[in-house]
Amino acid sequence: MSYINEYYHTLKKTSSSLSVYQCGYQICGSGHTYGPAVRDHFVLHYVIQGKGVYHVEHQKFSIEAGTGFLIVPGQTTTYYADHTHPWRYYWVGFHGTEAVRLLNLCHLDQQHLLFSYTKDNQLKNLFSDLYYASKAYPYRELAMIGYLYLCFSCLSSQTKHLCEPLVQTYLNRAVQYIEEHANHSISVQDVADYVGLERSYLFRIFKQYFQCSVHTYIQKYKVEQAQLLLKQGHSVTEVSNSLGFDSVSYFSKVFKKISGCPPSHYRHGKNQ
Repeated sequence: MSYINEYYHTLKKTSSSLSVYQCGYQICGSGHTYGPAVRDHFVLHYVIQGKGVYHVEHQKFSIEAGTGFLIVPGQTTTYYADHTHPWRYYWVGFHGTEAVRLLNLCHLDQQHLLFSYTKDNQLKNLFSDLYYASKAYPYRELAMIGYLYLCFSCLSSQTKHLCEPLVQTYLNRAVQYIEEHANHSISVQDVADYVGLERSYLFRIFKQYFQCSVHTYIQKYKVEQAQLLLKQGHSVTEVSNSLGFDSVSYFSKVFKKISGCPPSHYRHGKNQ
């Protein structure tokens, strides 16, 4: 379907506690991009079909149907639709003294920008109702604020801090890549590119969930595989080459750092 963008926009502040500045529904074409731009208000996007990418400052997030993202005032953001499966989404821009409190109830802030809602169609329907309320007269401003409160209520009852389901998906993909490519020389950038995240964000979620960096996780996994191969009787050189290390000396250094003994000792049962 061709690009469609329908939206409501006003500069009028209906309420100092919470005001809807903009809202809309968008069917994006392949690769359609918005930004880089800086907003003076909050914006929530909820993707209902397809997928795309959200850039904020130095972070990059892959977004798919059932998930969404927050734009925070003052942050430079860019987002674009996938070339093969471009996204469709509802969005609402808002501000007011209640905005931060309501976002916090949903575990959203400038550090936690993603959310997921896949339980049912309730959130999708509320965003749709909010959008169609913008076309109604009179009292449309109050109706939109009412539906926005209901969106927050829906989100706060289902979302978890750091958007656990989405973060877990990223971690699962990263671990899968590491395990499937353990016999190659893997860089942190390789993992980040596969998952679709910036290295800095991938580092943070690995530190939180695994208590180590991505680089250390790769080394630990390779050493675990090396231990299995050494126990099977393979030589240190064979194991080093099989696991994609640049040299036997570097492999031995990494192995000793993690296992506490050189691989030659481990191979002959001298690690006890």
